[in-house]
Amino acid sequence: MRLNPVLDRLGASPIAAIQAKARAMREAGVPLVDFSIGDPREPTPEFIRQALCSAVPEVSQYPTVQGLAVLRDSIASYVSRDRKSVV
Repeated sequence: MRLNPVLDRLGASPIAAIQAKARAMREAGVPLVDFSIGDPREPTPEFIRQALCSAVPEVSQYPTVQGLAVLRDSIASYVSRDRKSVV
């Protein structure tokens, strides 16, 4: 599979770098409290589950090939802010 060359210019994710460091520390037997990305241990509150269910129509539509402009803009803004914090 051929990937878009722009993806190569983005560089590695800062979270991926933190996770790699944490994994190396665990493997070396270093005591570690890992605050990078956690997995929830508590149930999702019912009001959140209901909001999610309410937001999904009974019959969903396939997205356009390009996706929603508002979503693309939001993703681009996030990636731009995320990458600036690394530099």
